[in-house]
Amino acid sequence: MRQKIVLLGAGSARFALQMITDLCLTPGLAGAEIVLVDPDEARLGWVLTLAQRLVNELGVDLTFSRETDRRIALSDASFVINTALAGGRGLMDQDRALLESYGYYRGIGVNAPHRQLQLMLDIARDVAECCPRAWVLQAANPVPEGCTLMGRATGIRVIGVCHGYREVGHLARLLGLDPALVTCEAIGINHCLWATRLELDGVDLYPRLHQWKETVAPAFYRYWQGRHADYQLSKVTWHLLDLYGLLPVGDTTRAIWPEVWWYHTDAETKDRWYGPGGGWDGEGGHQANLAWLSSSLAQLRATALDPACCVSETFPLAPSEWQIVPLIDSLCHNRRKVYQVNIPNHGAIPGLPDDFVVEVPAVVDASGCCPAVTTPLSPLVFSGAILPRWLLAERLIAAMQTGDARYLLQTYVSDHKTASFDQARDALCALLDAPWNADMAAHYQTGPLQQLRELQHALQAPC
Repeated sequence: MRQKIVLLGAGSARFALQMITDLCLTPGLAGAEIVLVDPDEARLGWVLTLAQRLVNELGVDLTFSRETDRRIALSDASFVINTALAGGRGLMDQDRALLESYGYYRGIGVNAPHRQLQLMLDIARDVAECCPRAWVLQAANPVPEGCTLMGRATGIRVIGVCHGYREVGHLARLLGLDPALVTCEAIGINHCLWATRLELDGVDLYPRLHQWKETVAPAFYRYWQGRHADYQLSKVTWHLLDLYGLLPVGDTTRAIWPEVWWYHTDAETKDRWYGPGGGWDGEGGHQANLAWLSSSLAQLRATALDPACCVSETFPLAPSEWQIVPLIDSLCHNRRKVYQVNIPNHGAIPGLPDDFVVEVPAVVDASGCCPAVTTPLSPLVFSGAILPRWLLAERLIAAMQTGDARYLLQTYVSDHKTASFDQARDALCALLDAPWNADMAAHYQTGPLQQLRELQHALQAPC
């Protein structure tokens, strides 16, 4: 059966080309039709040019085309890969700057802008109508909120994917081990993920981690400068290991979920925990990431516009660290394999709703995904980390489902940077009043939000 794969957000600086390379290097997908979708026609043209040239250079049987209309592209699709970021990073930075003006350093600890969740919901509705049997592979954040919302609203088949779990390989190398030989069972919620098992040839590696922390770490961190992407090797890893008794995996060490606020209070604190630049989410780290993306986009453009340039020599011709294309191959051809995925809970983590999307290892084949959890989370991690992260997600999901801004206000009031109710309310109202957030304002325009605005004005009126 000929597979039709739709890649949303295909104008990305690096990700699209990684997916295209993975598709070209997967013999089982020969004959597939891949439709690249992005609103930026210039970028879309560059990526299509590179894809077609790579196909010719490698002599593979794949057909690439482009489309700016998502619904046309989705017709009869077998798989939908969603990497799209609504509005791009520029609007996220505008939101952050506005919130900083209200005293929220680096913004609110809620990585779920309304426009991104709305885009994911719109995509889910289009999939339900245009290709209801398709698998959606959701790569863009926020994975827990977005995937749960998509599933609850439409019932489509969604698998969230994130490569953050692979960061534990950096720790393996730090211990002098081959990451390929280390077994890590990671369980939790995306970006709140914990290693319930960490082994080498069946031998528990936790004692070795603690030994390294006690004997080597003091000298190591005396000279460690870190990089913006070195969050798994940051001091936060060891602090959370002591605090919760389990190793935090990947993005867990940099995330701003409710119970880790103390790493993110100000620039000096972030530098102390994550190294100069404050890690991926600090000022320096963020600017370094933007510079890298800009450089990547410039290279992509230059290569596309130079017909003499060999794509397979300019960009690494090797499989990426992403699971997306192997997942498609397993689902298409019944290649039974265990993947780290984000899927509806269905009892994998007792105490969470069955339809809430959690991150767990799962067996994937033509029949779908089945959780393969063997070791439960400790009560300390469940109550101290998982439940607060789940509650944050449910508030954001409820806000999208109901249009009731009080759910958003709850997230603002509970943020550690909030000093008063007035600060939270005023910041939220300012965000809604920003001209670039008109769609968000329309979603929350009536009912409880209007009452909040009236309360604000009444309290400010002279006696």
